Amino acid sequence: TVEKYYGGDYYACIEDYYKTVADLYNKTKCDIIGHFDLITKFNESHGYFDATNERYLVAAKKCIDKLIPYGKPFEINTGAISRGYRTTPYPSLDLIQYIKEKGGKFAGTLCSYTPNELLDAAGVASVGLCGTSNEPIADAEKVRFSVPSRNGKDSAH
Repeated sequence: TVEKYYGGDYYACIEDYYKTVADLYNKTKCDIIGHFDLITKFNESHGYFDATNERYLVAAKKCIDKLIPYGKPFEINTGAISRGYRTTPYPSLDLIQYIKEKGGKFAGTLCSYTPNELLDAAGVASVGLCGTSNEPIADAEKVRFSVPSRNGKDSAH
């Protein structure tokens, strides 16, 4: 527990978490950086820690900076919304914007069983915006993505 191993310091735990995640590609050679900030899944109301706190953001951004050069897309996860654990996707809009600014790619699906081969074959990353609802997710609608088209020209979505 955070109390036992970190003396109640959630940010020290978060720093260790992101150091581990930063080494994800080296250890797994993964195709997608999935559940990048899973540590926030049950913390949308900041009950354990504040995900806008500078210590949190520094740890997350250092991790992003280490992962971006591998060129693997980051998953935008909406599954917790459909299960009632969250009302917004994760990573947060702020981290999505940071990843985007750093040249990162995105993959978002409604299901972790989506075959990565389909994403690879298309040469694009899919960005799911709706969980299992017919309504769009407001935070996802705020981010503009450039998606390569078949004719080689990018279009904003």
